[in-house]
Amino acid sequence: MTDNPAAPDSDAAGAELLAPEAGGSSGKRSIEQQFGAMIASVQRGPASNPIAKHITPDHIDRAFDITEKGMDAMERDRNESRNYGKFMAVLIAAASLALVGLLVLSGNAALVAETLPVFGGLVVGFVGGVGYGKSRR
Repeated sequence: MTDNPAAPDSDAAGAELLAPEAGGSSGKRSIEQQFGAMIASVQRGPASNPIAKHITPDHIDRAFDITEKGMDAMERDRNESRNYGKFMAVLIAAASLALVGLLVLSGNAALVAETLPVFGGLVVGFVGGVGYGKSRR
């Protein structure tokens, strides 16, 4: 017993929890049944998938083949994209060189002196945007 008269006795509180329920069975028995059911469900694990019983090694091989085909297609797309990027870089570089060549051949030195730094800035920006000098990991 506790010294505080307002506090309930711990044995009395436990007895109330284990008191018989309306159905006639004791509370302790129903708690034991519920606890046993919880333990049994944890020990059994998840219910098995009925489809998993019908999977054969051929099914698994087909799934791997489909995955491999998808990965090959992704690699092919990536390579095509890189080739397109390289083509565009070469095309822009050729057009820029042709324009600079035309300016130099025009004989207008003042125009060449004004536009050459602009083209230099564009080339440096393009090379930086492509990632030249960037470490690839």
